[in-house]
Amino acid sequence: MNGNFQEKQNIGWGSSFGLGALIGAVIFIGVFGLKVLDVTNDDFLYRYEFDLTQHYLGWRMFRNSGWHFPIGLCDTNIYPYYSSVVYTDSIPLFAVIFKVFSPILPDKFQYFGIFGMICFMLQGGVAKLLIRRFIKNEWICNIGAVFFISTITFVQRMFWQTALSAHFLLLMGIAFFVYRDRIEKISARVILWCGLGALTISIHFYLYGMISVMLACFALLEAIDGEAGLGKSVLRFILYLVPYLAITVLVFYLFGGFYGTINVSGSGNDLHNAGINALFEPKNLSIFFKDREYSDGEKEGLCYLGVALSILFVPSIIGFIKSFKAIWQRKKILVILTFLLGLMFYLFALSPVIMWGDKFLFSINFIPAFIQKYSWGIFRACGRFMWPVMYALILFTIVFSERLIVGQKTPDRIKTILYSSVLAFFMCIQLFEFSGYYKKTYETIDEFGYLPCPADVFYSYDMSQYNHIQFMQFYEWVDYYSSLECFYEFVGYSRLAMDTGMTVSNFHFSRDYDSVVQEQIENSYKKLLDGEPDKDTLYVFPKEMYEQQGLKGVFKNVVEFDTGSDIVLLSTK
Repeated sequence: MNGNFQEKQNIGWGSSFGLGALIGAVIFIGVFGLKVLDVTNDDFLYRYEFDLTQHYLGWRMFRNSGWHFPIGLCDTNIYPYYSSVVYTDSIPLFAVIFKVFSPILPDKFQYFGIFGMICFMLQGGVAKLLIRRFIKNEWICNIGAVFFISTITFVQRMFWQTALSAHFLLLMGIAFFVYRDRIEKISARVILWCGLGALTISIHFYLYGMISVMLACFALLEAIDGEAGLGKSVLRFILYLVPYLAITVLVFYLFGGFYGTINVSGSGNDLHNAGINALFEPKNLSIFFKDREYSDGEKEGLCYLGVALSILFVPSIIGFIKSFKAIWQRKKILVILTFLLGLMFYLFALSPVIMWGDKFLFSINFIPAFIQKYSWGIFRACGRFMWPVMYALILFTIVFSERLIVGQKTPDRIKTILYSSVLAFFMCIQLFEFSGYYKKTYETIDEFGYLPCPADVFYSYDMSQYNHIQFMQFYEWVDYYSSLECFYEFVGYSRLAMDTGMTVSNFHFSRDYDSVVQEQIENSYKKLLDGEPDKDTLYVFPKEMYEQQGLKGVFKNVVEFDTGSDIVLLSTK
């Protein structure tokens, strides 16, 4: 930023980052409390947040599994087959690290609170570095970082889909662009992108998709920004792309991402896109706008800037226009590619069903099916791809709004006082706007206790002779979200299995293992009909299904155990 807030810093980069991390930690504790940091407290991980419960149970199942190669394979949640910890969204990197130390960890152990604190701290630290690249005043950088940390999209995601709350990875991708001229060696830039890609894919595949698009744009910028000939430009592009893909694919392989019969493409992409007005649509999470409740599916496209940033966005546009000529002369290619990158993210987040809020406008149905399958099908919650746009706009707003608010002839000290006061005022508006959600989140986590499930009745019996729980009805992912009975069944029996050292035949994954699950149900059904049930297996039928299909007395050499919600068959042989 030429001419604005250029006074010399009295604090180093490391200290500045640390202060941002401290702000992140304070906000994390303020919103979620201290209980989530107790590694032996897992009650809040069962609190009717379907995804969060899946992720925690996925970790428990992976921890109880033996070691296999690739190292991310699990043998306890889709017995007798293997699955990958990648598809339980259990933060694969943390799952593997803590499984290594499992023998010395408490029997009940959760790392989701620790991961959350780290995300908030890194969110604050990286946000500080982003703002500091343009604004040198430390006070203003601290205030600006709060906008990144307290944004409702980031906070809401934390204990809903915890792995996806690693938004600091997106900020790091943006940082590589704004610090590009500070990283002099191409080899250093390549290494940084490869490291970011490897870290990202070890946390969540969606974030990897976003980072990969950013890397491709960065590589294109490197290829065409300069006077190198066509041949050198192509080689430079390849120099970024090849090692990045090689390293990230290898990491994904090591976590078992390519193993088995998983369906990488899924349905539901028309339910989880963002609306055209998503950046200004609060979805009932603002204290100022309470119109109606939104489903979790619609909230996948949440990327609301908030009232404060929406107001500041207007002067930031004017400030950018005032500075445009100078920026265009120095950074023409960067401006063009940044705009195209943002537009690409924005359009993909909208598709394939174009909405205005919750109002359907039209559907994009002219794209070939194979493209739909391997784009929207893989990234079916396309609305999340609006996040990089949201964060870029937050940075844009903070940086360029001062161009209009603060005059060029104002003394530096007055500039600092003036803009920090304005920014602090709008920061208070943002915190107040989302205070209702913060309070509700804190109270929910603080008050939630043990979640009882019908399967808990088996804790009263000696289960030492049983090694396996076989679900006799196949559930698709939509069943898990639409039926509380299904949720209680998965949670109850999965928790029982992990507490007693058993395995389960099916689990809720982010992508389906349809064929092997169906095959195992058919094999088990045949054993029951033939009077050859496995002695070490609990066969679990939903009671409604059992009665509707008239299965009482059909199977041989079994005894029925009625839990109230299920009929469980036990071998009498």
